[in-house]
Amino acid sequence: WYLRGKVPETFLPDEDKGMIMMNVELAQGATLDRSNAVCDSIYRKIKDIPGIRSVMLISASGPMSGSGEHCAQGMIRLEHWDARKTPQLQIRAILDEIQQRTRDILPAKIVCFTTPAIRGLGRLGGVGFQLCAIGAVSPDQLAVTADDMVKQLAAMPQSSRVMSGFSANTPQLYLELDRKKAESLGVYPETVFATLQNKLASFYVNDFNMNGGAYEVIVQSLPQYRAGVSDIMDLHFPGNHGQMIPMSAIGRLHYSVGPREITRFNKMPCANLNAQTSAKTAPLELIEKIEKMPLPPNFHVEWSQMSYQEKQNQGQIVFLMGLAMLFAYFFLVAQYESWTIPIPVMLSVTFALLGALLGLYLTGTALNIYAQLGMVMLIGLAAKNAILMVEFSKRERENGVGIQEAALNGANLRFRAVMMTAWSFLFGVLPLILATGAGASAQKSIGITTFSGMFCATLIGIAFTPALYAFAQRVPEHLKMMIRRG
Repeated sequence: WYLRGKVPETFLPDEDKGMIMMNVELAQGATLDRSNAVCDSIYRKIKDIPGIRSVMLISASGPMSGSGEHCAQGMIRLEHWDARKTPQLQIRAILDEIQQRTRDILPAKIVCFTTPAIRGLGRLGGVGFQLCAIGAVSPDQLAVTADDMVKQLAAMPQSSRVMSGFSANTPQLYLELDRKKAESLGVYPETVFATLQNKLASFYVNDFNMNGGAYEVIVQSLPQYRAGVSDIMDLHFPGNHGQMIPMSAIGRLHYSVGPREITRFNKMPCANLNAQTSAKTAPLELIEKIEKMPLPPNFHVEWSQMSYQEKQNQGQIVFLMGLAMLFAYFFLVAQYESWTIPIPVMLSVTFALLGALLGLYLTGTALNIYAQLGMVMLIGLAAKNAILMVEFSKRERENGVGIQEAALNGANLRFRAVMMTAWSFLFGVLPLILATGAGASAQKSIGITTFSGMFCATLIGIAFTPALYAFAQRVPEHLKMMIRRG
């Protein structure tokens, strides 16, 4: 119970997937040329880092910043795991080196992330959550609160890199249409909107076949006719008398700022945030810190991606272990046709669980889902050794041998078989502890758990099994004698 509070808990261990993701964000309203220039600078700085195999940078889209000319994303592929066995070539060391080399690129905010351990549980690793707003909350208030959370998280020792994908200061052009004047001239709003769509954006017409290929017909103004504000005001619309009405006659443009996009989570306006944990911090520890952060009224945190699974899995190990122990006990009750004989078998399992938690604590491994699976498996492995001894002791007792002698006979007769199976299992899981490369974290988690648990059950638990059997046998026999005398 003491070690249970000392071992950190997480859902999945951080895996070296051989890939690092990068989010690049410039100032809102930055042009695509500026984003391309920053990408070129990033490429020159990180391409020669040892352990990096290739670098791909894509402008106008970011894993956290969404779509826009002011952002970009990077996909950094690492060398094969066999070529990255030194500490300097591990993924976290390479990630820190990338952040160090790109720190002086001031026009952009550059954050690197590891990919999630299981594909599909989000795009990025670390702790992901949504800052949700309820009620009459403006995008500006949401952006300010999100920025405050980013600053507080960045100051925590449990987090290393924090970023928000929401901003409310994107430069925008607002077209104020004089609807009454436009209708008096025979220009209807739907005509204005359709013209803006066709000229400035694009409009799909149909397809045509030529030379064995299918092509789309797209209507759009040439780039030189949609490059500035004056080009919008020079657009013309047909009036009710056949004349062409310019945009300057029915509307005016003015600059404003606002969010590039408004996202919702569970129907609530939200800001997407992500925080990478520091080297020796479990995600659940950072999650608990975030839950304790004070937030303004009408704001709260909703967990998403991998962090949602973290919260769902929190504290489940006690329930799973209890359920596994209960089912194992009932099976043994049916086998021995006794409610007391299975007790020493189940009590011997506690030594295996002690060894498992001790191994996780000494190696600094978190109690993740793989370690939990190993602990459930230990119930059957440790109980098997005790069953071999208790079964023979039970037979000896049924043949009239004394309780103490029956317990010792069972231990002596089955000691060699127990040791052979136990040590063969220990040698069998040893490669999991020494695993390297892809999936090494998961293999080490289940390997350390089962190896240390079985090692403790073999060295310590096997010595207590005869005593536990003797205790479980004496108590019911003594009670039966008291009942008969009474």
